Amino acid sequence: MEMLIGGTWQPAASGRTEDVTSPFDGTVTWRRTPAHERMRILLRAAELADERAEQTAQIISAEAGKTITEARGEAARSGDLIRLAAFEGTQLYGDALPLDANRGTGLDKIGFTVHQPVGIVAAITPFKSAIAQANGTPYGLGAGIFTSDVSGAVRAIREIDAGNVHINWTPLWRADLMPYGGLKASGIGQEGPRAAVAEMTDTKTVILHGRPW
Repeated sequence: MEMLIGGTWQPAASGRTEDVTSPFDGTVTWRRTPAHERMRILLRAAELADERAEQTAQIISAEAGKTITEARGEAARSGDLIRLAAFEGTQLYGDALPLDANRGTGLDKIGFTVHQPVGIVAAITPFKSAIAQANGTPYGLGAGIFTSDVSGAVRAIREIDAGNVHINWTPLWRADLMPYGGLKASGIGQEGPRAAVAEMTDTKTVILHGRPW
């Protein structure tokens, strides 16, 4: 896959590309795998994450420079996060389309959307104040505002260009289930199980015609 470098999508220097395939049977996509089976696979991955939490913590500490206590806390919740993602993957509800709101369309048509997985995720790598000052940077991952002024807090929420705005807390806080990502040069897309499911699925619109033309 291409990488976004300096605002431009760049291919590998060698020009080589590889499909991301399942190590089990070589398939490229999940779309023919039922949701319950995908959930079973992820639940097994969660079990392995629990079993290997200490090993993972040691790797995080050595690789990212975190204290072992912080790394253990992060690794300890990995299994829970995978379980949460497994659940979200079974909740891919579609949307009903009010086609009869379109001029010339009667009640003989039903429209809805369905979601299908894009592919297998091989690896996930995490990417590691007044309003004017907060916006005076090319980055916008998170901002923290400390104030007892409700109107000022609302203004900060609306005007600060950051993917996460915290009122009366630092921007370091996060919950695994919430959408998490930055604006401007602080990343593309959102982390978090539900947001990740949205990023890794395509929306397909289906129109069921009750009778032929």
